[in-house]
Amino acid sequence: MDETTQAVEPHAITVQGADGLTVVTLRGEIDAGLRHAASDAMVAVLAGQGPLVIDTSAVTFIDSSGMAFLLQLHGVASDAARPVVLRDPAGAVTDLLALVGLDQLFRPEDPQGV
Repeated sequence: MDETTQAVEPHAITVQGADGLTVVTLRGEIDAGLRHAASDAMVAVLAGQGPLVIDTSAVTFIDSSGMAFLLQLHGVASDAARPVVLRDPAGAVTDLLALVGLDQLFRPEDPQGV
């Protein structure tokens, strides 16, 4: 690997603040193996401001612990009266949300803004 190439983790949770939004990006397999990353992300979300955007476009698999994380994100944002949206949700996420009857809880991001 040369100096300009960075290794990309196969699965990860990251949080960034930008343009008045807090963006949580989930990538790869979202399962119990990411519990420490999920805890760190939750701390960052609690410290963040503005609407919460959850980007699940790169999720390839999500299990019950990943779904619990999504529900926790929704809960803390809702408690703080912060809007919550899904950005370009992957089929793995929308399928599971529909299966457990939570597809109406998370609305998709409006391309014109949250």
